[in-house]
Amino acid sequence: MDVVTATGEHLGRIPFNTPGVALKSLQNALDKFAALPEDRRRGNVPEEQSAIPGPPPGTLILRIYLRQLGRNPDGTLRYTEPGDYTDKTPMRNRPLCRQPFDDYMWVTEKEWKALIPAEPAPGMKVVIPESLQLRLLRYHLNPRVGFTEGPCFARATLKDGSLHGKVEQVTNEELHLRIEGSAKLRLGDDLSFTPTILGKLVFDRARKQFRQFDLVALGDVTGHIQHGGGGFRPGAQPLGIAFELITKPRPTDFLPPGGPGDPGYLDPK
Repeated sequence: MDVVTATGEHLGRIPFNTPGVALKSLQNALDKFAALPEDRRRGNVPEEQSAIPGPPPGTLILRIYLRQLGRNPDGTLRYTEPGDYTDKTPMRNRPLCRQPFDDYMWVTEKEWKALIPAEPAPGMKVVIPESLQLRLLRYHLNPRVGFTEGPCFARATLKDGSLHGKVEQVTNEELHLRIEGSAKLRLGDDLSFTPTILGKLVFDRARKQFRQFDLVALGDVTGHIQHGGGGFRPGAQPLGIAFELITKPRPTDFLPPGGPGDPGYLDPK
């Protein structure tokens, strides 16, 4: 990892896999930061000069929660237990594997505006933009979030999954949309994920903005979640991914999602 100021001034590299050295390196970076003039610590710079690339104007930011799940004898879902993992997952790593992991997803202004019919009526079909579907399939239905970096289904197409929308309810104040879909995603013989997708979107017609943008993807994952470190479970096991709209973002909510390292993230083909 690297430590930088808001203006992009480099303060040091952190060898995060060596705890004692990492702590000392962080302290050195903090000392360098404290020695900077106040104006360089404040980081009051124009957005276009920031070291962290934020979302394009008008973009919706969705927070993502991903969690491995297990099944009770009656088929109901539960959180995983240490005993659910094979010997390939060290005991010290199993508590980490059981935790929820998080990420962000960007929905561009052009995409969310395309979801709003000019004259909505209950039962009307809503076409989900192809770019939005591909971004979801390639970057955010990713069982390896929290374990490694980068997408695992980067070559997914609309043959591997799709979303469909319809208008559920229309009032003078709100427009309610329902999203349904599914996917069959595969990375060779190494990993597969077959979720069903369900969503509820609520649009404030007076303010012309979404107040709710909830999606959930639930399905079975098979294969290697993480090579060499954890997440190994036998056979097909349930995994859930939930998405919710951030209406009052914190500074860290503007950090790029796990996918923008790929230049095709915002405009997938």
